[in-house]
Amino acid sequence: MKTVAILLIALMSFCMISGTVAAADTKVADAAKTGIDTIKGKITSIDTAKNTITLKEMKTKTEVTLAVDPKVISSLKVGDAVKITSKTGSNVADTVKIFTPKATPPAK
Repeated sequence: MKTVAILLIALMSFCMISGTVAAADTKVADAAKTGIDTIKGKITSIDTAKNTITLKEMKTKTEVTLAVDPKVISSLKVGDAVKITSKTGSNVADTVKIFTPKATPPAK
């Protein structure tokens, strides 16, 4: 009886994990179909002469430099959290939106 219960729990766990992976794969596939990338991060530097910003991505912690419209770049400052959309493979920002990141819960 214990063996059956353990096998049932293992099967249910596998099903939940595979469903999560399938959902993540679908999001990646949808982004590839639309050709639009979304990047969230904090601005680490602004170059107004070149109209570029460098930001540190929130998930991967990698730095990305993107060209931004001069009208938009004037409203940005170092430290702003931004959500940027661009065409896949492009280093030109199509949209830039400032947002307030969710607060992280304190460590226990």
